[in-house]
Amino acid sequence: MLMQDFLPVGIAIAERAKRRGGDGIWDALTSFPNPLQNLRSEGQEAAEEIREQLDKLYPGLGNPVMSVKVNIEEEESSDVSDIDELMIILEGIEDRIESVKEMLQD
Repeated sequence: MLMQDFLPVGIAIAERAKRRGGDGIWDALTSFPNPLQNLRSEGQEAAEEIREQLDKLYPGLGNPVMSVKVNIEEEESSDVSDIDELMIILEGIEDRIESVKEMLQD
């Protein structure tokens, strides 16, 4: 929450103070109907760059790692008839390979 909400606001306030001093901060707080939202949008781009740099330094520091729940459904075992069909197909392939080998030897 600190990185997502307060960092952009803090950066915007610092930039306004650097450019126009206390007047810049005062204007930001009194000139807009929702001053925090305006400051957050002003500082968002710079905050994203800082978070990216922090992530390069230590993954998850700038952008928090979200936990993910994964469910794995196991497939039911193959039906016996499927295995029987597979064996018939494989035997047919094996017979054709043997036929090709015999033709090549002749």
